[in-house]
Amino acid sequence: MELVSIRIDSNIDVHTLLERFKLVFLNIARLDEVEVNFSPCKFISVTTLTALITLLKHIQTIKPAIHLKIIEPAFDSTRIYIARMDFYRILGIDYKEMFVRHSEIGRFMPVRNFQLTTGSHYEIVDNTIEIIKQKCELKPELLYGLDMAFNEMLDNINEHSQSQNGGFFAVQSKHNTIEICIADSGIGIAESLRKNKLYNKLTDQECLEKAWEKGVSDGNGQGNGLYIAARLIRLNGGLLSAFSKGAGYIISPLDTSSFVLKNVYWPGTIITLSIMRQNNIDMFDLLETNDVAELPVNYTDSLDEIDGADVLW
Repeated sequence: MELVSIRIDSNIDVHTLLERFKLVFLNIARLDEVEVNFSPCKFISVTTLTALITLLKHIQTIKPAIHLKIIEPAFDSTRIYIARMDFYRILGIDYKEMFVRHSEIGRFMPVRNFQLTTGSHYEIVDNTIEIIKQKCELKPELLYGLDMAFNEMLDNINEHSQSQNGGFFAVQSKHNTIEICIADSGIGIAESLRKNKLYNKLTDQECLEKAWEKGVSDGNGQGNGLYIAARLIRLNGGLLSAFSKGAGYIISPLDTSSFVLKNVYWPGTIITLSIMRQNNIDMFDLLETNDVAELPVNYTDSLDEIDGADVLW
């Protein structure tokens, strides 16, 4: 029996995780088992866990007969956290939960899978935003900006990823940030963008840089999906990271950079938004307009309920 063991250290990042899975994908044809060793892990971020689930689900799809062996964390808090985030449920692994589940209106939402059907993500976004609204007390501008960015990114997966497993996402509130991770095992941003003859000569890195610009698409749609997310992050002073096929891309308050992913064999896409809860945005700036009529109706309706909202009109 041939197997590959993946060690999950504390605070392992997505890039390292992808590097460790390279051997799995290169040898998938002859592998019988993949071992995921959580034993040294004291903490795993919501982004890394969502990425891990996406990778393992992809392996199950391309080779259904493969066996997943999970070595649990040595630490009770980590073991319970992983189970609460639906790691075992999504992967179809039998696991006896030794805890009581509570409402999702708390510090985090479990990882969720959504399928690529037209309009299927709107309810997901509405439910997620409602939970964030109740928990995080964001200003209306930031809340509805996040709503728009989240909708656009899920729509982007629906329209372009061609993932057999749909997409996966999770949300976690921690300290002064809200972390949202969205991942899929599709064809990747670069492969999708190169369908447009304007970009078919670009490298993976160049495609990933281009994808966040306004009006850039594979030829279908207006091309504003990732642009809105990038603009939201820049106005909010948060952090955005993206890994897709052979490249990575980061927006931070100090810099914007891209890089080649070496020793990585992964066609899909993993995007994380880290939103600063206390840093509000201006909806006019986000949408680059001075016209109230161009703002989202649900946003302007919400302002009608706030004293003094008539200053906008």
